[in-house]
This record gives sequence, C-alpha cells and structure tokens, in this order.
Amino acid sequence: MLVDWGIATLAHPFGLIAAEKLVAAACVLCFFWGAFALIAAASQRPPWFLTPAIAMVVYGYTFYAGFMNYYLSLALAFWAAALFWRGTRIDWLFGAVVAFLTFMAHPMGFGFLLAMVAYIRAVGFAEKLSPGKFRWVVVALSFLAVVAVHFYFHKYRTDPGPGVHGILFTGSDQLIVFDASYRWFSRILLVLGIIAFLFAASEDRRKSPLLPRIWTPLTLWALLIATAMLLPGSVWLPEYIAPVSAIVSRITSVTAVIGLCVVAALQPRKWILASLTVAAAIFFALEYRDTDVLNRMEQVALSFPIRVLRFNWANIWFVLRICRWPRSISPTKTI
Repeated sequence: MLVDWGIATLAHPFGLIAAEKLVAAACVLCFFWGAFALIAAASQRPPWFLTPAIAMVVYGYTFYAGFMNYYLSLALAFWAAALFWRGTRIDWLFGAVVAFLTFMAHPMGFGFLLAMVAYIRAVGFAEKLSPGKFRWVVVALSFLAVVAVHFYFHKYRTDPGPGVHGILFTGSDQLIVFDASYRWFSRILLVLGIIAFLFAASEDRRKSPLLPRIWTPLTLWALLIATAMLLPGSVWLPEYIAPVSAIVSRITSVTAVIGLCVVAALQPRKWILASLTVAAAIFFALEYRDTDVLNRMEQVALSFPIRVLRFNWANIWFVLRICRWPRSISPTKTI
C-alpha cells in the first residue's frame, strides 16, 4: 500500500511517470541499505566487500516482477530486523515503528519480519541458557512450525509448490530474471561461491571458531530453503478473489540476504570483493542488454500507430528477442 500511496502523492506535482521512477528509486535505496544493515547486524561489521552481491539481489527477480509493495515491505523488514537483533531498547522503539510501516507496505513482508526476529531472539535466548546446548532445539521447533504452516495452508485451495526442487531455491535464483543465460550465470556463481566460501572458512577456522558466528544466519538460511520446499506456490484465501501468488519466488529475496549474512561472517578479503565486482558487471551487462529491449518496446507502445507501419530488420530482431524469454516475467508484465 505504501508504494501506491507514494505514487498517488507524487503524481500530482511531478506527473505519473516521474512519480513511478521516484518511488522505484526510493524503494531500491531502502532495500539496498536495509539489506546492508541486516548483514552488518549479523556480522557486527560493515559488509563493504559484499556490496556488489547486495546490488545484484536488489535488482533481482522480485524487483523486475513488479512486486513493489512487497519489495518495500522486505526492505523495511530488513531495517527492523537489524534494530531488533543488535539494537538497544530505544532502538527497539524505532524498530516497532519500522515494523508498523512494514505491515502497511505488505503483510507478507511483516510475516517474514516476525519469523526472523522470533528465530533470532530464540537462538540468542538459548545461547544464554547454555551455549551450544539448546541450539538444535530451536532449529527443530522452527522446522516444526514451518511444517505446521504447510498443513495450515492446505485448508484452502492451493497450487503446488516446488516440492523437493525447492532445495534449489538458495537465493541465487533471484538472479534468474529474463532468459536462460541468467540461469546459467546464477548456477555458476552459486557453485563458485560455495567453493570460495569453504576455502575462506577453512582459513578463518585456524584463527577463531567460525560456527558460533554463522550459526544463526546459516540455520535460518537452511530453514528458508525448507520453507520453499514445503509451502504451496499460491493460496486462495476466502476473503479475496486473487490468490496470494509467487510465494516461493518471494521468499528467496529473504533467502539471498540471509545467505549473504553467512558470507559476511568471513574475514573481508580483497579477492572476494574483486570476484563479486566482476560477477556484478556481468549481471548488470545482461540486464542492460535486456532492459534496452524493454525500453524499446515501451517506445513502440507509445508510438504504436507510427511504428506498426515500419517493417525492418531492427523490428524483426526486437520481436525475436522477446520470444526468447522463457522466464515468468514477461515483457508486457514488466512494462
């Protein structure tokens, strides 16, 4: 709702197109720095060496699918979770205000905020009781809660979710935006990222224990993957005509940021920053290529009576380029 309110407010002084661009830019900035704040809270240091990875997640599937109210809700949820994780009681008051805005933007983001904060605080409480003794109890109870949600949703009409294929929803799937080249890019990046993480983690373990630092984000990341496996693809609630759709695809925005919280526990290394910078350059080059097609399509739509009469090789390439996109984000939906 907040995105709709923002566009409606800015449309009068600036016009509808400018209002959409201003609100989208504000949502992007809020998401980037919200994710940055949450990762900093998890690692207890600024994750500057992960900024290229955060930027890729910011311009991932959720953004291009147009789920802007949910997108803003997640951005605010990251801010609130960071405040509740490491903040003082005064910070919790600000966190409560941000949590209210999260709910106003989209209830699904607010639900993820409640789940994240509940798990983080539960793990912290278990560690205070007995370090290392009750951690698995919290994980087991959280998994049972996910199973309970799975059965609860099946009271309603649902579409099937990914099932066992949900194990592939690690957060890297947020980078699959348009055509098959993104799928190959995300898979290669995931494999190389796991290898690099294991190599860096083996070096860090010699200096200090790594598991206590990554336990909370690592187990939360694993629980989010389990959630993707168990939840349905869509749910029809009796109060609404349209279903709550793309549930699993929305979850992976959170999965990606929590995964970066795990990586942030490593000691910052220049080669990690350099590798992510190269990956981000490739990713944004692909997006620039495809969004150029979308921009041309928008221009054609705005001047349709004139352009429809033109038949040339550029227009043929343009149509063939659109037909290559197998991803669920269609060009017309993105526009």
